[in-house]
Amino acid sequence: MKMHSMLATLFVAIVAVLLNCDATNAQTPYVHQVIIANGGQFEFGGPPFADRATIGAYDPGTQQYTVFDTIEVEGVQGVVIDPLAPYAYLAAADSVIKYNLNTYQREAVAYFQGIKSISIEGNYVVVGKWFGGGDYVAVFDKSNLAPLFSIPEVTNTVYATVIVGDTLYAAHNAPGTIDYCPPYGCFDDTLGYIAVIDMNTQTFVRNIELDTAGAGVKKIYADGTTIYAICETTGNLATYNTLTQVTTFTSIGVHGGIGIDASLLRASFNGNVGVYDLSNYTFVQPALFSDTYVVGAYDNINDHYYMNKTDYSVYGTTYIHDGSGTIIDSIPVHVSNEGIAIDYRLSTGIAEIDKAFDFSLYPNPANDWLNVVFDGDDHYDLQVLDVAGKVVQYESSLQGRSRIEIVNLSRGWYVITLRAGGNVVAKPFVKH
Repeated sequence: MKMHSMLATLFVAIVAVLLNCDATNAQTPYVHQVIIANGGQFEFGGPPFADRATIGAYDPGTQQYTVFDTIEVEGVQGVVIDPLAPYAYLAAADSVIKYNLNTYQREAVAYFQGIKSISIEGNYVVVGKWFGGGDYVAVFDKSNLAPLFSIPEVTNTVYATVIVGDTLYAAHNAPGTIDYCPPYGCFDDTLGYIAVIDMNTQTFVRNIELDTAGAGVKKIYADGTTIYAICETTGNLATYNTLTQVTTFTSIGVHGGIGIDASLLRASFNGNVGVYDLSNYTFVQPALFSDTYVVGAYDNINDHYYMNKTDYSVYGTTYIHDGSGTIIDSIPVHVSNEGIAIDYRLSTGIAEIDKAFDFSLYPNPANDWLNVVFDGDDHYDLQVLDVAGKVVQYESSLQGRSRIEIVNLSRGWYVITLRAGGNVVAKPFVKH
Protein backbone atom coordinates (compact mmCIF):
# COMPACT_ATOMS: atom_id res chain seq x y z
CA MET A 1 0.00 0.00 0.00
CA LYS A 2 1.43 3.42 -0.96
CA MET A 3 1.92 6.03 1.74
CA HIS A 4 -0.46 8.47 0.06
CA SER A 5 -3.26 5.91 -0.03
CA MET A 6 -2.97 5.45 3.75
CA LEU A 7 -4.07 9.00 4.59
CA ALA A 8 -7.63 8.14 5.58
CA THR A 9 -6.53 5.14 7.66
CA LEU A 10 -3.86 7.22 9.37
CA PHE A 11 -6.43 9.92 10.12
CA VAL A 12 -8.72 7.40 11.86
CA ALA A 13 -5.88 5.94 13.88
CA ILE A 14 -4.51 9.27 15.10
CA VAL A 15 -7.91 10.61 16.06
CA ALA A 16 -8.59 7.35 17.89
CA VAL A 17 -5.40 7.74 19.90
CA LEU A 18 -6.25 11.33 20.76
CA LEU A 19 -9.70 10.26 21.91
CA ASN A 20 -8.31 7.29 23.84
CA CYS A 21 -10.84 5.00 22.18
CA ASP A 22 -11.05 2.16 19.71
CA ALA A 23 -10.37 3.15 16.09
CA THR A 24 -13.78 1.90 15.01
CA ASN A 25 -15.40 4.71 17.02
CA ALA A 26 -13.47 7.48 15.29
CA GLN A 27 -14.92 8.52 11.94
CA THR A 28 -13.29 10.28 9.05
CA PRO A 29 -14.15 12.18 5.86
CA TYR A 30 -14.46 9.99 2.78
CA VAL A 31 -15.31 10.38 -0.90
CA HIS A 32 -19.01 9.62 -1.24
CA GLN A 33 -19.22 10.27 -4.98
CA VAL A 34 -17.78 12.30 -7.83
CA ILE A 35 -20.16 14.58 -9.74
CA ILE A 36 -19.46 14.95 -13.47
CA ALA A 37 -21.30 17.40 -15.73
CA ASN A 38 -21.33 17.05 -19.51
CA GLY A 39 -22.21 19.63 -22.13
CA GLY A 40 -23.19 17.29 -24.93
CA GLN A 41 -21.98 17.22 -28.53
CA PHE A 42 -20.73 20.45 -30.03
CA GLU A 43 -23.23 21.15 -32.81
CA PHE A 44 -23.04 23.87 -35.43
CA GLY A 45 -26.12 25.78 -36.45
CA GLY A 46 -29.35 26.26 -34.58
CA PRO A 47 -32.04 24.01 -33.13
CA PRO A 48 -33.26 21.34 -33.16
CA PHE A 49 -30.20 19.89 -31.41
CA ALA A 50 -29.50 16.16 -31.32
CA ASP A 51 -27.81 16.16 -27.93
CA ARG A 52 -28.25 17.83 -24.54
CA ALA A 53 -26.24 18.42 -21.39
CA THR A 54 -26.26 15.85 -18.60
CA ILE A 55 -25.07 15.49 -15.01
CA GLY A 56 -24.21 12.24 -13.26
CA ALA A 57 -22.55 10.64 -10.25
CA TYR A 58 -19.62 8.23 -10.04
CA ASP A 59 -19.60 5.89 -7.05
CA PRO A 60 -15.98 4.98 -6.13
CA GLY A 61 -17.21 1.88 -4.26
CA THR A 62 -19.12 0.29 -7.13
CA GLN A 63 -17.12 2.09 -9.85
CA GLN A 64 -20.39 2.92 -11.60
CA TYR A 65 -21.32 6.21 -13.28
CA THR A 66 -25.03 7.08 -13.47
CA VAL A 67 -26.64 10.07 -15.21
CA PHE A 68 -29.32 11.57 -12.98
CA ASP A 69 -30.53 14.56 -15.01
CA THR A 70 -30.67 15.92 -18.55
CA ILE A 71 -30.63 19.69 -18.99
CA GLU A 72 -32.16 21.29 -22.07
CA VAL A 73 -29.07 23.34 -22.92
CA GLU A 74 -26.00 23.03 -25.10
CA GLY A 75 -23.02 23.20 -22.76
CA VAL A 76 -22.00 23.30 -19.11
CA GLN A 77 -19.41 25.55 -17.50
CA GLY A 78 -18.76 23.90 -14.15
CA VAL A 79 -20.17 22.29 -11.03
CA VAL A 80 -19.43 22.98 -7.35
CA ILE A 81 -20.47 21.22 -4.14
CA ASP A 82 -21.40 22.73 -0.79
CA PRO A 83 -18.83 21.31 1.68
CA LEU A 84 -21.36 21.22 4.55
CA ALA A 85 -24.49 19.94 2.85
CA PRO A 86 -25.34 17.40 0.15
CA TYR A 87 -25.97 19.95 -2.59
CA ALA A 88 -24.36 20.53 -5.98
CA TYR A 89 -24.68 23.68 -8.06
CA LEU A 90 -24.41 23.34 -11.83
CA ALA A 91 -23.57 26.17 -14.22
CA ALA A 92 -25.36 25.24 -17.45
CA ALA A 93 -25.30 27.79 -20.29
CA ASP A 94 -28.22 29.95 -19.18
CA SER A 95 -28.87 28.90 -15.59
CA VAL A 96 -27.68 27.70 -12.20
CA ILE A 97 -29.33 24.49 -10.94
CA LYS A 98 -29.23 23.29 -7.33
CA TYR A 99 -29.32 19.51 -6.84
CA ASN A 100 -29.89 17.49 -3.70
CA LEU A 101 -27.09 14.91 -3.83
CA ASN A 102 -29.02 12.41 -1.73
CA THR A 103 -32.14 12.38 -3.90
CA TYR A 104 -30.59 13.79 -7.13
CA GLN A 105 -33.60 16.07 -7.50
CA ARG A 106 -33.54 19.71 -8.57
CA GLU A 107 -34.33 22.00 -5.66
CA ALA A 108 -33.89 25.45 -7.23
CA VAL A 109 -33.07 27.13 -10.54
CA ALA A 110 -31.77 30.64 -11.25
CA TYR A 111 -31.47 31.93 -14.81
CA PHE A 112 -28.27 33.70 -15.85
CA GLN A 113 -27.68 33.83 -19.59
CA GLY A 114 -24.11 33.34 -20.79
CA ILE A 115 -22.72 31.91 -17.54
CA LYS A 116 -18.98 31.16 -17.53
CA SER A 117 -17.91 30.48 -13.93
CA ILE A 118 -19.41 29.41 -10.63
CA SER A 119 -18.21 29.17 -7.03
CA ILE A 120 -19.80 28.61 -3.64
CA GLU A 121 -18.58 30.74 -0.75
CA GLY A 122 -20.30 30.52 2.63
CA ASN A 123 -23.97 31.34 2.05
CA TYR A 124 -23.40 32.61 -1.47
CA VAL A 125 -23.30 31.19 -4.97
CA VAL A 126 -21.26 33.52 -7.18
CA VAL A 127 -21.40 33.36 -10.97
CA GLY A 128 -19.57 35.14 -13.76
CA LYS A 129 -20.76 35.87 -17.29
CA TRP A 130 -19.14 34.90 -20.56
CA PHE A 131 -21.14 36.95 -23.08
CA GLY A 132 -24.38 38.84 -23.55
CA GLY A 133 -25.83 41.92 -21.92
CA GLY A 134 -26.33 42.74 -18.27
CA ASP A 135 -23.95 42.59 -15.34
CA TYR A 136 -21.04 40.16 -15.51
CA VAL A 137 -20.89 39.25 -11.80
CA ALA A 138 -23.97 38.08 -9.88
CA VAL A 139 -24.46 36.72 -6.35
CA PHE A 140 -27.26 34.37 -5.29
CA ASP A 141 -28.48 32.96 -1.98
CA LYS A 142 -27.29 29.34 -1.90
CA SER A 143 -30.39 28.13 -0.03
CA ASN A 144 -32.92 28.98 -2.76
CA LEU A 145 -30.85 30.68 -5.51
CA ALA A 146 -32.68 33.96 -4.97
CA PRO A 147 -30.72 36.80 -6.62
CA LEU A 148 -28.99 39.07 -4.09
CA PHE A 149 -27.04 41.59 -6.15
CA SER A 150 -24.94 42.04 -9.28
CA ILE A 151 -21.99 44.23 -10.29
CA PRO A 152 -22.25 46.41 -13.42
CA GLU A 153 -18.66 47.72 -13.32
CA VAL A 154 -17.16 44.43 -14.57
CA THR A 155 -17.80 44.21 -18.32
CA ASN A 156 -15.52 41.38 -19.48
CA THR A 157 -15.64 37.60 -19.15
CA VAL A 158 -15.37 36.52 -15.50
CA TYR A 159 -13.37 33.31 -15.37
CA ALA A 160 -13.24 32.66 -11.62
CA THR A 161 -14.30 34.13 -8.27
CA VAL A 162 -13.32 33.66 -4.63
CA ILE A 163 -14.23 35.30 -1.32
CA VAL A 164 -11.74 36.22 1.41
CA GLY A 165 -13.38 37.58 4.55
CA ASP A 166 -16.00 40.08 3.39
CA THR A 167 -14.44 40.70 -0.01
CA LEU A 168 -15.21 39.03 -3.34
CA TYR A 169 -12.44 38.80 -5.95
CA ALA A 170 -13.31 38.17 -9.60
CA ALA A 171 -10.77 37.36 -12.34
CA HIS A 172 -11.30 39.02 -15.71
CA ASN A 173 -9.28 40.32 -18.65
CA ALA A 174 -9.56 43.44 -20.81
CA PRO A 175 -8.17 44.65 -24.14
CA GLY A 176 -5.06 46.79 -23.92
CA THR A 177 -3.21 48.98 -26.37
CA ILE A 178 -1.04 46.05 -27.47
CA ASP A 179 -2.17 44.24 -30.59
CA TYR A 180 -4.26 41.09 -29.92
CA CYS A 181 -1.95 38.94 -32.01
CA PRO A 182 1.65 37.96 -31.11
CA PRO A 183 2.78 37.53 -28.46
CA TYR A 184 -0.63 37.21 -26.81
CA GLY A 185 -2.78 35.43 -29.36
CA CYS A 186 -5.46 36.85 -31.62
CA PHE A 187 -8.36 36.06 -29.32
CA ASP A 188 -6.75 36.88 -25.96
CA ASP A 189 -7.15 40.15 -24.11
CA THR A 190 -3.82 41.62 -23.11
CA LEU A 191 -4.49 42.97 -19.61
CA GLY A 192 -5.30 40.93 -16.53
CA TYR A 193 -7.50 42.24 -13.72
CA ILE A 194 -8.99 41.06 -10.45
CA ALA A 195 -12.13 42.98 -9.47
CA VAL A 196 -12.53 43.75 -5.76
CA ILE A 197 -16.14 43.73 -4.51
CA ASP A 198 -17.36 44.56 -1.00
CA MET A 199 -19.86 41.90 0.07
CA ASN A 200 -21.25 44.03 2.89
CA THR A 201 -22.10 47.07 0.77
CA GLN A 202 -22.55 44.94 -2.39
CA THR A 203 -20.47 47.41 -4.38
CA PHE A 204 -17.50 47.40 -6.72
CA VAL A 205 -14.42 48.81 -4.98
CA ARG A 206 -11.62 48.75 -7.57
CA ASN A 207 -9.59 46.58 -9.93
CA ILE A 208 -6.29 44.98 -9.01
CA GLU A 209 -4.29 45.67 -12.15
CA LEU A 210 -2.15 42.72 -13.21
CA ASP A 211 -1.25 44.44 -16.50
CA THR A 212 0.36 42.39 -19.30
CA ALA A 213 2.22 40.19 -16.79
CA GLY A 214 -1.19 38.92 -15.70
CA ALA A 215 -2.68 38.43 -19.16
CA GLY A 216 -5.04 35.48 -19.36
CA VAL A 217 -5.91 35.29 -15.66
CA LYS A 218 -8.48 32.50 -15.57
CA LYS A 219 -8.06 30.73 -12.21
CA ILE A 220 -7.85 32.27 -8.76
CA TYR A 221 -7.55 30.55 -5.40
CA ALA A 222 -7.45 31.79 -1.82
CA ASP A 223 -5.13 30.33 0.80
CA GLY A 224 -5.57 32.22 4.06
CA THR A 225 -5.24 35.93 3.25
CA THR A 226 -3.31 35.31 0.04
CA ILE A 227 -4.80 35.07 -3.44
CA TYR A 228 -3.05 33.10 -6.16
CA ALA A 229 -3.96 33.81 -9.79
CA ILE A 230 -3.00 31.63 -12.75
CA CYS A 231 -2.25 33.83 -15.75
CA GLU A 232 -2.51 31.38 -18.64
CA THR A 233 -1.31 33.63 -21.46
CA THR A 234 2.00 34.46 -19.80
CA GLY A 235 2.38 31.36 -17.63
CA ASN A 236 2.88 33.56 -14.58
CA LEU A 237 1.61 32.87 -11.08
CA ALA A 238 0.38 36.13 -9.53
CA THR A 239 0.45 36.30 -5.74
CA TYR A 240 -1.69 38.99 -4.11
CA ASN A 241 -1.50 39.70 -0.38
CA THR A 242 -4.92 40.97 0.71
CA LEU A 243 -3.40 42.64 3.80
CA THR A 244 -0.54 44.54 2.18
CA GLN A 245 -2.28 44.77 -1.24
CA VAL A 246 1.02 43.88 -2.92
CA THR A 247 1.17 41.71 -6.07
CA THR A 248 4.18 39.66 -7.14
CA PHE A 249 4.68 37.45 -10.20
CA THR A 250 6.52 34.15 -10.55
CA SER A 251 7.24 32.69 -13.98
CA ILE A 252 6.62 28.94 -13.69
CA GLY A 253 4.84 28.06 -16.94
CA VAL A 254 1.52 27.53 -15.15
CA HIS A 255 -1.75 27.17 -17.02
CA GLY A 256 -4.96 25.31 -16.14
CA GLY A 257 -5.41 24.95 -12.39
CA ILE A 258 -6.86 22.05 -10.40
CA GLY A 259 -6.77 23.57 -6.92
CA ILE A 260 -4.83 24.33 -3.74
CA ASP A 261 -4.65 22.26 -0.58
CA ALA A 262 -2.13 22.43 2.27
CA SER A 263 -0.25 25.20 0.39
CA LEU A 264 0.25 22.91 -2.61
CA LEU A 265 -0.86 24.17 -6.01
CA ARG A 266 -1.95 21.41 -8.40
CA ALA A 267 -2.05 22.67 -11.97
CA SER A 268 -0.63 22.32 -15.46
CA PHE A 269 3.02 23.34 -15.74
CA ASN A 270 4.53 23.50 -19.22
CA GLY A 271 2.14 20.86 -20.53
CA ASN A 272 2.21 18.49 -17.55
CA VAL A 273 0.10 18.20 -14.42
CA GLY A 274 2.32 18.79 -11.42
CA VAL A 275 2.51 20.04 -7.83
CA TYR A 276 4.05 23.35 -6.73
CA ASP A 277 4.75 24.26 -3.10
CA LEU A 278 3.52 27.79 -2.39
CA SER A 279 5.21 27.94 1.00
CA ASN A 280 8.68 28.00 -0.54
CA TYR A 281 7.97 28.48 -4.27
CA THR A 282 9.52 25.21 -5.40
CA PHE A 283 8.25 22.27 -7.42
CA VAL A 284 7.34 19.13 -5.50
CA GLN A 285 6.32 17.12 -8.56
CA PRO A 286 6.81 19.13 -11.78
CA ALA A 287 5.43 16.48 -14.18
CA LEU A 288 3.11 13.75 -12.90
CA PHE A 289 1.37 13.12 -16.22
CA SER A 290 0.73 14.85 -19.53
CA ASP A 291 -1.93 17.55 -19.47
CA THR A 292 -4.39 16.59 -22.19
CA TYR A 293 -7.50 17.23 -20.09
CA VAL A 294 -10.19 19.89 -20.08
CA VAL A 295 -10.80 20.01 -16.32
CA GLY A 296 -9.75 18.10 -13.21
CA ALA A 297 -10.35 17.62 -9.49
CA TYR A 298 -8.05 16.35 -6.75
CA ASP A 299 -9.14 13.91 -4.05
CA ASN A 300 -6.96 14.92 -1.09
CA ILE A 301 -8.08 11.97 1.05
CA ASN A 302 -6.99 9.19 -1.31
CA ASP A 303 -4.42 11.19 -3.31
CA HIS A 304 -6.27 10.67 -6.58
CA TYR A 305 -6.67 12.96 -9.58
CA TYR A 306 -9.97 12.86 -11.49
CA MET A 307 -9.28 14.26 -14.95
CA ASN A 308 -11.86 14.79 -17.72
CA LYS A 309 -10.98 14.31 -21.39
CA THR A 310 -13.21 14.85 -24.44
CA ASP A 311 -13.14 15.61 -28.17
CA TYR A 312 -16.48 17.48 -27.80
CA SER A 313 -18.21 15.30 -30.40
CA VAL A 314 -17.75 11.54 -29.88
CA TYR A 315 -16.40 10.63 -26.48
CA GLY A 316 -15.95 11.83 -22.92
CA THR A 317 -13.90 9.97 -20.33
CA THR A 318 -12.83 10.63 -16.76
CA TYR A 319 -9.41 9.19 -15.95
CA ILE A 320 -8.31 8.51 -12.37
CA HIS A 321 -4.60 8.91 -11.64
CA ASP A 322 -2.92 7.93 -8.40
CA GLY A 323 -0.44 10.18 -6.59
CA SER A 324 2.43 9.01 -8.80
CA GLY A 325 0.53 9.92 -11.97
CA THR A 326 -0.40 6.38 -13.05
CA ILE A 327 -3.87 5.84 -14.53
CA ILE A 328 -5.67 3.42 -12.22
CA ASP A 329 -9.17 3.57 -13.73
CA SER A 330 -11.26 5.26 -16.42
CA ILE A 331 -14.94 6.17 -16.49
CA PRO A 332 -16.83 6.50 -19.79
CA VAL A 333 -19.13 9.52 -19.46
CA HIS A 334 -20.94 11.82 -21.85
CA VAL A 335 -19.07 14.19 -24.19
CA SER A 336 -17.92 17.72 -23.32
CA ASN A 337 -17.41 16.72 -19.69
CA GLU A 338 -16.37 20.18 -18.49
CA GLY A 339 -17.54 20.05 -14.88
CA ILE A 340 -16.28 17.86 -12.04
CA ALA A 341 -16.46 18.05 -8.24
CA ILE A 342 -15.85 15.66 -5.35
CA ASP A 343 -18.57 15.03 -2.77
CA TYR A 344 -16.81 14.55 0.57
CA ARG A 345 -18.85 13.24 3.51
CA LEU A 346 -18.34 12.32 7.14
CA SER A 347 -19.44 8.77 7.90
CA THR A 348 -21.78 9.98 10.67
CA GLY A 349 -19.84 12.99 11.85
CA ILE A 350 -16.94 12.86 14.29
CA ALA A 351 -18.38 11.09 17.29
CA GLU A 352 -18.41 12.86 20.65
CA ILE A 353 -16.91 9.93 22.51
CA ASP A 354 -17.00 11.19 26.08
CA LYS A 355 -19.96 13.19 27.34
CA ALA A 356 -18.12 14.51 30.42
CA PHE A 357 -18.27 17.88 28.65
CA ASP A 358 -19.26 19.36 25.31
CA PHE A 359 -18.40 22.37 23.17
CA SER A 360 -19.77 24.20 20.14
CA LEU A 361 -18.12 25.77 17.09
CA TYR A 362 -19.17 28.69 14.93
CA PRO A 363 -19.16 29.76 12.17
CA ASN A 364 -18.85 26.50 10.30
CA PRO A 365 -17.55 26.79 7.56
CA ALA A 366 -15.11 29.41 8.87
CA ASN A 367 -12.78 31.82 7.10
CA ASP A 368 -10.34 33.59 9.41
CA TRP A 369 -11.65 32.90 12.92
CA LEU A 370 -13.36 30.01 14.70
CA ASN A 371 -15.27 30.57 17.95
CA VAL A 372 -15.08 27.73 20.48
CA VAL A 373 -17.62 27.72 23.32
CA PHE A 374 -16.72 25.24 26.13
CA ASP A 375 -19.48 24.24 28.56
CA GLY A 376 -17.20 23.26 31.46
CA ASP A 377 -15.29 25.21 34.09
CA ASP A 378 -11.90 23.53 33.59
CA HIS A 379 -9.04 24.78 31.51
CA TYR A 380 -8.64 22.85 28.26
CA ASP A 381 -6.11 22.18 25.53
CA LEU A 382 -7.15 22.45 21.88
CA GLN A 383 -5.75 20.72 18.80
CA VAL A 384 -6.62 21.07 15.11
CA LEU A 385 -5.94 18.05 12.88
CA ASP A 386 -6.00 17.88 9.09
CA VAL A 387 -7.37 14.93 7.10
CA ALA A 388 -3.99 13.21 7.29
CA GLY A 389 -4.20 13.19 11.09
CA LYS A 390 -1.43 15.79 11.44
CA VAL A 391 -1.72 18.33 14.26
CA VAL A 392 -1.62 21.68 12.45
CA GLN A 393 -2.50 23.97 15.37
CA TYR A 394 -2.31 23.77 19.16
CA GLU A 395 -3.60 26.03 21.93
CA SER A 396 -3.17 25.32 25.65
CA SER A 397 -4.74 26.42 28.95
CA LEU A 398 -7.86 27.93 27.41
CA GLN A 399 -11.08 28.46 29.34
CA GLY A 400 -14.72 29.15 28.48
CA ARG A 401 -15.20 30.93 25.15
CA SER A 402 -12.15 31.22 22.85
CA ARG A 403 -11.62 32.83 19.46
CA ILE A 404 -9.15 30.79 17.43
CA GLU A 405 -7.36 32.32 14.44
CA ILE A 406 -7.30 29.90 11.48
CA VAL A 407 -6.30 32.35 8.77
CA ASN A 408 -3.16 30.37 7.93
CA LEU A 409 -4.97 27.06 7.41
CA SER A 410 -5.62 25.91 3.86
CA ARG A 411 -9.17 25.22 2.72
CA GLY A 412 -10.60 21.83 3.57
CA TRP A 413 -11.83 19.47 6.28
CA TYR A 414 -10.37 19.59 9.80
CA VAL A 415 -11.09 18.06 13.19
CA ILE A 416 -10.82 20.07 16.39
CA THR A 417 -10.27 18.25 19.69
CA LEU A 418 -10.62 19.60 23.26
CA ARG A 419 -8.96 17.84 26.18
CA ALA A 420 -10.00 18.69 29.75
CA GLY A 421 -9.73 16.73 32.98
CA GLY A 422 -8.49 13.64 31.17
CA ASN A 423 -11.45 13.60 28.76
CA VAL A 424 -11.44 14.43 25.05
CA VAL A 425 -14.21 15.52 22.64
CA ALA A 426 -13.79 16.02 18.88
CA LYS A 427 -15.83 17.76 16.18
CA PRO A 428 -15.30 18.51 12.47
CA PHE A 429 -15.23 21.88 10.74
CA VAL A 430 -14.53 23.22 7.28
CA LYS A 431 -12.10 26.04 6.50
CA HIS A 432 -13.25 28.13 3.52
